Amino acid sequence: MVQKDWKAQNYYNEYMSLKVEISEMIKNIRFIESTGTVLPQEIEIRKEKINEKIERFKFILHQLKLCGVDLQDLILLSVGVEINLDL
Repeated sequence: MVQKDWKAQNYYNEYMSLKVEISEMIKNIRFIESTGTVLPQEIEIRKEKINEKIERFKFILHQLKLCGVDLQDLILLSVGVEINLDL
């Protein structure tokens, strides 16, 4: 049970990190696309990196589900609401 709590905590930490990172990457690519100062190849490379992060994000969400973390609880945790997971 303790190992499950530990794994869930690690996945949650990665979830929070990826959530911010993906959001920033999307904002960045939208900005550079609007300026037109970056080559299309560079934009494609950045989009591929975003897609890789999104795939990892999906994996983390699945792992959290397997650890017993409910989607509602995950959303509440991500906005700073303290809850008791009882893992």
